[in-house]
Amino acid sequence: MRPRVTLYTVVHGPVFERYAADLLASAREHFCRSWNPEIVTLPTPHTEWPWSSARRYGVALANRRKLRGDYIFQVDADSRFEYPVNLSEIIADGIVVTTHPGFPPHEVEPARFPYCRDLASTAYVAHGEEGATYHPGAFVGGSREAFFEMCRVVDARIVEDQSRKVHAVWYEESHLNRYLIDNPPALILPQRFCYWDYWGPAEGDARTLVHLDKTRA
Repeated sequence: MRPRVTLYTVVHGPVFERYAADLLASAREHFCRSWNPEIVTLPTPHTEWPWSSARRYGVALANRRKLRGDYIFQVDADSRFEYPVNLSEIIADGIVVTTHPGFPPHEVEPARFPYCRDLASTAYVAHGEEGATYHPGAFVGGSREAFFEMCRVVDARIVEDQSRKVHAVWYEESHLNRYLIDNPPALILPQRFCYWDYWGPAEGDARTLVHLDKTRA
């Protein structure tokens, strides 16, 4: 039986709704097309920054019935697929993340990774004691069970921080990286799955998933 695949993005406000429309059009053309994926936009009830972004995993949990895939992937609304993505490239029995374009492993010392260093936050990562890679929150997915467990833990920690008026430095991305230290990802995708738009043109599939330069909007 063929696995079901879901790609979703969380949006708030007219600007990101416009981005999402373009993203979903590119996904229908390029994302696991032969598998007829379910492509979903989820509105967030959180109206203030940063919670409109930080609570995105809570939005996924609240919409679990709508996200029906055996494999689920979350993508930032301000992104665009520019090259075909095959399911075989991105599935794993666990969490799937991508290489951060600004902090590629073996090129940047872990001490420079922008982990949350605030002891008051549940996203805290100790200097020099833990953490060997840093991952963006722009494209995250995995098997259904692993994905929703990650959502549950990350969102609970964000809510706990919020209750104490603590903000992790990079919000949900900080909590994602704390979770990945404790629960290493099953698959780390190459940098082409989070290519910065301002880097400009590239050959072949290097710009598979582009994180857009919003200053050009």
